[in-house]
Amino acid sequence: MTSPKHFSNISPTATATSASEVASDQQRLRFRLLTSLELTKLALALRQQTVAAASEAIRGLGVAPRRETAQAVLDRRTSIDNVRRSRAARRQFNTQPALAQRLRTYKASKVFPVAKSLFRHGAAGGGTFKLWFVEKSSEVSYKVDIDSNRDTYRGSFKGWSATEDHHRIWVPRDWAARVLAHGLADLDGMMTLDAHRLMSPEGITLYAATWAAQSRGYSVTTHRGFIAISGGLSFHADSAEHAVAGIRRKVTAAGRPPRQLVSPLDTDIDAFVRRYQRYDVTVNLDDARESGSCEYGIRSWCEAVGLDYEDGEAPLADILTAFQARPQVEVRRAILHAIRRQQAHLRKAA
Repeated sequence: MTSPKHFSNISPTATATSASEVASDQQRLRFRLLTSLELTKLALALRQQTVAAASEAIRGLGVAPRRETAQAVLDRRTSIDNVRRSRAARRQFNTQPALAQRLRTYKASKVFPVAKSLFRHGAAGGGTFKLWFVEKSSEVSYKVDIDSNRDTYRGSFKGWSATEDHHRIWVPRDWAARVLAHGLADLDGMMTLDAHRLMSPEGITLYAATWAAQSRGYSVTTHRGFIAISGGLSFHADSAEHAVAGIRRKVTAAGRPPRQLVSPLDTDIDAFVRRYQRYDVTVNLDDARESGSCEYGIRSWCEAVGLDYEDGEAPLADILTAFQARPQVEVRRAILHAIRRQQAHLRKAA
């Protein structure tokens, strides 16, 4: 029976061959090509996009840092960066409003300031302004929806109802060009929503128009009729004939020569109030009508300042207080007409 071989009898040649095979395996592993996943991971891990940094990263994988391999890692990093930039640009573009939305926002920026300057808004519970563009004149309108909430007040008033005012405006798409550009947006304290120019007598500009006027509280009423303009003055009426006749009366009334060196129509508000507050006069609707104001404008001003139109008259002191809150030249004319009327009456009685 053959005796087993002892380890001490293993030849040195066999041992040398095994070490050579291990060294050869290590040499083949170091020179292998990188996989696509390895290229991506190395590219993402780079802190500096240089050949030296890429070579060092490759060496960390146990791969020979050949120049072409390092360049492949850099190319992969460049490709990744380009994809990221493109994705970020698309994401940023998507956050920008569409062209139509930007145009709508621009047009709304022309309408809302006029409405806010003319009509009462900002109730305790908050409010909103919304705009719609319409294609038909019959759809032009201005409405205010009154609502309420119980979340506004805190403390001992928690749960109390707070009024909200929500303004809804419908105007033509070309409102800025049709109305605002021609100086028609604010006439006699009323907002012109739509206007179509008509044939008119010489010296008078006539429009078929739709306008909004302040009503009680936060309410706004919409009217359809005609607006006549002449000499920087305007007159609203329900017919073209009445509008033309009204503007002629208004221009005539405004053309009366003043008795003072400085016209009371040109003095500042405080000076006007100080000059005429000493008179004990009652101003009525006829004073406003006979001095050239249109019915729509009279009612709108009364509602805006909190005077009751149905009363038909008010003390001069109340009119002056309201005039300071909403100073319109038509109010000055009505006050002067009332004072002249009283003085004429006193002369007749004397």
